[in-house]
Amino acid sequence: MAWNKPDDKTVSFECDTCPEAVDCDIETVRATAQPDPDASDFRVCWRYMEGIGWRSFKRTGRDWTYHCVKCGPAVEVAHREHRRQENERDRIKARNN
Repeated sequence: MAWNKPDDKTVSFECDTCPEAVDCDIETVRATAQPDPDASDFRVCWRYMEGIGWRSFKRTGRDWTYHCVKCGPAVEVAHREHRRQENERDRIKARNN
């Protein structure tokens, strides 16, 4: 799992590519973020993580993956290529039906 909530004060994120891990202090982020009282602790912290450069990706039939600042760009390129290949497969399937 790329993220977990070890206690009521922290959401921890781990990069799915390298050993990078960051803890997000929920109270600090809620105090500095634009108020959204209905947002979950995860959502508030993930917005913060996105702001510092972390990225997430979801492939059909798979779990979300989370990537740190240094791994994110390479994974984004690979994800774009995966999506391009999926679209090409879908195009070929539609043409053959």
